[in-house]
Amino acid sequence: PILKKRIIDNDNKIIRWAKKQKDQDLILQRIKNKFTAGIFYSEMEINQIIKASITFDDYVLIRRELIEKHYLRIIPLLVFCIILRSLFSRY
Repeated sequence: PILKKRIIDNDNKIIRWAKKQKDQDLILQRIKNKFTAGIFYSEMEINQIIKASITFDDYVLIRRELIEKHYLRIIPLLVFCIILRSLFSRY
């Protein structure tokens, strides 16, 4: 309830990054729940999910925090494949 009042707007979007660690963890849990475990997401898909969950511009901060807390994991080869798919999707 307190998190909702201070950090979440009427559309259930996060309006700012919290200062307190406890609130940051609640924010990350909330965004983490928007992903399905075991599914591979492209960086663009991850960014879209995060951007749809926040009203402020720093989606990179959220992505970095999700990775640092081990909610998301980067798989280098997959990232390479995603880059190739993006390059060739125009043709």
